[in-house]
Amino acid sequence: SNHFGRAQKFGIFDLDAPEDEKEIIENKSQAGAESERSKIIFELLSGLKFDAAIIKDIGPGAFYWLKEHGIKVYKSSDKTPHEAIERLKENKLEELDEPTEHDRHAGMGMHAHQQ
Repeated sequence: SNHFGRAQKFGIFDLDAPEDEKEIIENKSQAGAESERSKIIFELLSGLKFDAAIIKDIGPGAFYWLKEHGIKVYKSSDKTPHEAIERLKENKLEELDEPTEHDRHAGMGMHAHQQ
């Protein structure tokens, strides 16, 4: 999916490892009700260690949750994760300072406020 909250899977890449070792995590929120998706995703992500997220689109709920947890958010229009990672390594991705979607209901079925 082009949207963070509706992605079927999340790829976790270790850029310090040979060939950018990866772990693929299923987004189990797809089976949940709309109102439960954000809670499921945030619980899933809370158990992972990562310091950057590469996205195509992201709503305010997910965006501010990531930022509050010290995670940098980068926008990419690349077709594959590997292309996006290469551009991140080359410092060619735009770091976002606000969500790409601003509808108060977009993103993760929750309201978030920037601090």
